[in-house]
Parts: sequence; structure tokens; C-alpha cells
Amino acid sequence: MKKFSHPLLLLLMLVGLLASCKKDDKALDDTITPVSNYISPADNTFVKLDPPSNAAVTFEWSQARAADGTLVLYEVLFDKAEGDFSKPVYSTVSGTNGLDTKLVISHGDLNKIANLAGIGSQAQGKIKWTVNASKGLNVMPAAAARIMTVERPAGFSVIPGNLYLTGAGTEGGVTLGQALPFKRVSAGVFELYTKLSSGDVKIVDMITGTPTAYYVSGTKLLQGDNATNPTTTAGVYRMTLDFNNGSAILTEIQSVGLWVSAQNKVTVTLPYKGKGLWEIDNTPIEFFQFSWGRDER
Repeated sequence: MKKFSHPLLLLLMLVGLLASCKKDDKALDDTITPVSNYISPADNTFVKLDPPSNAAVTFEWSQARAADGTLVLYEVLFDKAEGDFSKPVYSTVSGTNGLDTKLVISHGDLNKIANLAGIGSQAQGKIKWTVNASKGLNVMPAAAARIMTVERPAGFSVIPGNLYLTGAGTEGGVTLGQALPFKRVSAGVFELYTKLSSGDVKIVDMITGTPTAYYVSGTKLLQGDNATNPTTTAGVYRMTLDFNNGSAILTEIQSVGLWVSAQNKVTVTLPYKGKGLWEIDNTPIEFFQFSWGRDER
């Protein structure tokens, strides 16, 4: 009787296993159908954006199908009305990491998308949207796209974290590194006490690299590289810029002094030293004498 050695037996088993796998092996089928129907919003829907309300728009579509019955992923693309989605202004996967056949987008995010599509604040414009279905490397665009018209509110979709004042008409001059910082007094609202003189003024969100620029036109805060002077009279001003509604308020500071309540008048006037500072040194202050003592309020 012949006996097989263990190495030979293992080799025969491996050959048999490979032959079995070869017989059962089939090419993976990544064929999918495109999204064929949109559910919402309706074509040419009009939306008046109101970011503070936390309202949202639901984008929903019919299910795409995979030939092998496996899952299909979805990506929603947004573009300008005349765009072809080759370079969409914004894209994102649907809910549940791309598995859902719907996507909920807040008015705040739609406001940002509208801004990317070139729609200005307080203006109406059209946005085109579509859905790509995908399985593996196979991406299938939807057969059609839909249009929606949005009206943007006043203000800015993206609010800077910091703000600076620069230009020939400012105390810091034209050197960007010497720009004067605003103080953020609340969400989207910035304030600066400064002296303005003749010369252009520009507002920027950083003092290195390529900053985003803003400017003041009358009572409006606008985005752009248009260096202007917000005032025709040189003086010390409080600048209040509100990115929530796109407003700019300049209040001239005539004087700053020490007001004594007992005398109901300003007893000491502080001279403006520069860069938002009023200061006086070595000035005696005599509080009003009452029968019960001096009033030091």
C-alpha cells in the first residue's frame, strides 16, 4: 500500500481548493441605475432664507438600484444655474453617510451655498441641484437636475473670527501688520474706537496671507476690495460693524471726560492718545464735599 507524505497531501488539497475557487469565481457587478425621480423640493421652488429661524429644506429623491442588490450611496451637488456640475460650488453626501435618499440642509447652510453660487446678500438668484448615485468606482449622475430660487437675507453667510482696520486713513497706516484690531462684542458684531483721517480705509479678517476684505458704504457693510473712507470729516469714531445684517454705524466721539454726579458735570476732560485710548496723567480729582462726607461715586 502506498502512503502519501504530509507535504504531498497538503499540496493536493491546495490545488483542489484553488480549482474550486476558480470555478465559482465571478466578476463583481457594479452596475447601478441613476436616480430617476426627485420628490422634493419641487422644480423652481422659491425659498426666502431665514438663517436665525433654524428652518431647513429637505431634498429627497427616488432610490437607485444596484444590479447585485447591494447598497448604493448618494451625493448631492449644487451649482450655479448655468453650471454643468463639472465643478459644483458645493457637494455633500446624503444623510447616514450617504445611505439615505434625502438630505436636510438648514437655511444657514443654503445661505452659504447661495453665496458660493455668486448670489449677493439681499438678492435673489437661482441654484441648480442634482444627485449622483455611486457603487464602488461607478458614479451615475441623475438623468436631470432641478432649479430652486433663493432670496438671501441681509448680512453675511460667513462671519469672520477676527477683524482689522487698515489703510492710509487709519492710525495704523497701510502696513497690514500694523492694522488695528476690532473687538468682538457679540456674535457677528465688532467694535473699534479709532481716529479716521483723509485716505482710504479697508477692513480685513487677517493681517497675514491673503485676507478677505470688506468696506463701508454709507450705513452698509459690504464685501470687496474697494478701499473707501467711511467719513468725510476727520475725527475719532466708534465703528460698529454687524455682519448679521450687514450694517455699519459710525459715531463721532466729541470728547471723553470724568463726570462727577454730585456736581452733574464733567470735571476733567481726557485727551485722545491714539489707538482707542484716552488718557490723562497727574491730574488731581477733588470729590464734592457733602455734610456727611465726600461723594466718590
